[in-house]
Amino acid sequence: MSSPEQSVSFDRAATYYDQTRGFPAGIDLKAAALMAQTAGITRDSQVIEIGVGTGRLALPLAQHSGRYYGVDLSAAMMDVLRSKQPAYPDGDIRLTAGDVMRLPLKSGSIDFAVMVHILHLIPDPQAAVRELARVLKPGGAAVAGWNWRREPTLEILSQAWGDVTGDFLRHDRRDTAPETLEAAGWRLRRQDGLQYSTTMTATQKIEAFRGRIYSSLWRLPDEVWRAGVEAMEKALAEHYPDPDAPQPVEHTFFVAVYERP
Repeated sequence: MSSPEQSVSFDRAATYYDQTRGFPAGIDLKAAALMAQTAGITRDSQVIEIGVGTGRLALPLAQHSGRYYGVDLSAAMMDVLRSKQPAYPDGDIRLTAGDVMRLPLKSGSIDFAVMVHILHLIPDPQAAVRELARVLKPGGAAVAGWNWRREPTLEILSQAWGDVTGDFLRHDRRDTAPETLEAAGWRLRRQDGLQYSTTMTATQKIEAFRGRIYSSLWRLPDEVWRAGVEAMEKALAEHYPDPDAPQPVEHTFFVAVYERP
């Protein structure tokens, strides 16, 4: 586990990341197409993605771009990406295990810098943004993507968890790219979103918290995590007579394009 001063490595999540954070079948292609269209990414574009992970966006997005560089702390996550590459034969993805503070690229060599749920995991996000500005060409842009979700019939479980853990829980799931970029003087060029829906059962939601699969749970004290799970289990017993019934989940994947200062 990383210390609070280190960027968060997702080695421990490599085997299940796509099952918990990946897009449903076919939505990844739509999300990548939206990102390419919104940003203006073409086959002539040189792209870098920081925190490339298992490639949930890199693999479909590289079908729209030229050379696509991916950087991540976790070699295990990138191994999963490599295992999926045969299903996306048209992408030219070059992977590097490394730190986003020292990108292995020449200054002014990249057209677009992609970031999805990553800046809030970096101790000095402003320094990371300055490094992105260094590698971008004049007129280059940062392309931020983030997910919003709503679970209208499962909010009772979320409330039970929050009532116990609220003073301890880090907001690691909230993407901070827009506010970080804007604070550094980057200007919003365009924003768009893709809506889709899935389902989740109350049992599945609690199992995710029992298994501590989200990075926001990794740093919680064990006793706080256990108390939060117990509160959710109590709410489950009281409010969900059929805990395995599918419940609706509403999603929006947002894309925002920022011009460097």
